[in-house]
Amino acid sequence: MQKKSLNKSLKPAHQRNTKTRYIVSIAISGFLLLIDQWIKYIVTNHPKNPIYLIKPWLGFEHFNNPGIAFGISIPNTIIVILSPPLIFALGYYLIKTNKTTLHTIGTMILLFGATSNLIDRIIFGITIDYLRIYTSIINIADAMITAGAIGILFSDVYNKHTHNNKQGGICTQKSTPPLLSD
Repeated sequence: MQKKSLNKSLKPAHQRNTKTRYIVSIAISGFLLLIDQWIKYIVTNHPKNPIYLIKPWLGFEHFNNPGIAFGISIPNTIIVILSPPLIFALGYYLIKTNKTTLHTIGTMILLFGATSNLIDRIIFGITIDYLRIYTSIINIADAMITAGAIGILFSDVYNKHTHNNKQGGICTQKSTPPLLSD
């Protein structure tokens, strides 16, 4: 029994934390996906009842979005066919790269956001948007995709910068923030 716990403690920190990172990332992302789908259900069943916090700039308003980001028009069939392989490829990349906590959370949030919009496209043939912000209408899944991409980029740029400083013999960081390292 002691030998098993000794072996566990000899593993590098990133290997000990990997399982926890994935569980937390999946829990956060899954919760956000469920909230997004729940709000989509509500606005789909009550499309004529917009709610504004600051009319007409901020509030909840039903919008059937046939396009993708920035109103770019791509046929739904192509999106439904291409999205699952892209989602699986990104998931595979995450498992193989096994980077920082921020990278893991960012990737999972992006994957679950893309999955939530894919669910809409399979069920409705469009994406359901509902959150009016100034002149745009988006949904939580869109915000998840954006936040996830920013998290991945920030994690990669930060770690590349830190890695380059260490290779050159100059390390300006005494410690790395917890989300950016393991």
